[in-house]
Amino acid sequence: MDTVGILVCYNGSWVKKDNIESYEGGEAKGIIVSRNVTFSELVQRIYKIMDAEPTKYSVTLKYSVPMLWPLK
Repeated sequence: MDTVGILVCYNGSWVKKDNIESYEGGEAKGIIVSRNVTFSELVQRIYKIMDAEPTKYSVTLKYSVPMLWPLK
């Protein structure tokens, strides 16, 4: 089974500086999920990690892609 590692960051905030967004503060937990995980399954797992009620809170998924320099 192919898996992917995901870093779940929560209880912090996204900060934009010099046109680059980074996450500051809060907590972080690494998880490993199947590449075949559904979006719904992933979101439910994130709510469980955060110990948050889905009816009271919303989840925003953001990701970062490493930039390889020089760009070709």
